[in-house]
Amino acid sequence: MNSYKLYLQIHQLADRLGTSNPFDIADGLGYTVEYASLGSLKRLCTTASSGDVYIGLSDELRESPEKYVVMAHELKHGLDYTSCAALCTIGNNWEGKMEREANLFACSELTALYKEQYGERPQSFKDIQLAYGLPDKFYDLMFN
Repeated sequence: MNSYKLYLQIHQLADRLGTSNPFDIADGLGYTVEYASLGSLKRLCTTASSGDVYIGLSDELRESPEKYVVMAHELKHGLDYTSCAALCTIGNNWEGKMEREANLFACSELTALYKEQYGERPQSFKDIQLAYGLPDKFYDLMFN
């Protein structure tokens, strides 16, 4: 997916659902999101044969700002129905086309959420990183 299509997808969702918050978007789309004990997994996303999307987040994320980047990443898998391959462990390298697109989506989605919540775009990567737990490796996705 090119950057323009990604931009459109994010802004069309925000216009339709009135927010850039990935948790609220998932709720507005009827996705089931639950926290659970997932062992070494941080998250998983799967699509049932009925088309229903289920996103599981590790209990460890419940009080962490990282829950936003993880949720935005999994939301993209749900939107694309590519989630069957989206089991990610803590030591994950975040590789592959689907993973890269989900990471790019998360960066853009959370930039839009930052603007929604704070009234301006983040001034630096550190601003968005502190607000939503983006890992250091996302810097290159956002600025290169």
